[in-house]
Amino acid sequence: MPATERLYAIRRWMLGTFVPEFLWPRTVDVDGVPIRLRNAPYSFGTKWILRKGTYEKPERQLLHQIIRPGMQVLELGGSIGIVTSVLAKLVGPSGRVVSVEASASLTEHSRTWLHSPGRVDIVTGYAFPVWSLPAGMRVGTLEKECSLGGVVPFSIDQSGPAAATSAAPIASDNTEVFDLSSLCARFDLRPDALVADVEGSEAVMISQPPSLPGSIRFVCIELHPHQYPNGDKDQQAIVDALVREGFRVAGRVHASWLFER
Repeated sequence: MPATERLYAIRRWMLGTFVPEFLWPRTVDVDGVPIRLRNAPYSFGTKWILRKGTYEKPERQLLHQIIRPGMQVLELGGSIGIVTSVLAKLVGPSGRVVSVEASASLTEHSRTWLHSPGRVDIVTGYAFPVWSLPAGMRVGTLEKECSLGGVVPFSIDQSGPAAATSAAPIASDNTEVFDLSSLCARFDLRPDALVADVEGSEAVMISQPPSLPGSIRFVCIELHPHQYPNGDKDQQAIVDALVREGFRVAGRVHASWLFER
């Protein structure tokens, strides 16, 4: 680990260890949702941005433009559940949210205060924002895991015997892997909106058409060009893939994009 990273790691450890919990407020308000802060299992940095009100602010700004009571929302990359809780408030008791997160420790915590079967379902797994996963896909183990999630490495073998199989891939750590069709079938879901912040896994759309079902009118997605092999060129390829399916760019705040059709 480089010296700078070591210093930051030591700083984070010291802040998390020596800042007493009583200094944090019991709860903070995030778009009308009370979020427990004191004694919550979040890092110092996460608590800090929650207290400041900046946690996933661009994404939340876009979601407030589109999410309405009664809607069904599929969220990929739920992290610690903050955006999930905002979505649940926006759709109300007549709506539904299914949220998938790769980190088992994060979904375990989210279920303690969010899980409400039939209204808010928290799922542990690696999810990709395409209707069907490409043949020959290989999924690795969660990497760069931190207090907010991690990165799921994947590759697509488009030649040889591996490309001939249509079986759903299984991650090398046996974590379940989902595409949109498997999630919609499992939860009997007809999503009106797709929300995705999957730390680079959206790059699957470069080689595999999203083929999003007609029920999805809105896509709110965070793009990560610094994680793609061809940077901004690959980001544009993802945007183009959605445009080909009838979506238009309806808004953008920093790395969060809103598409509508």
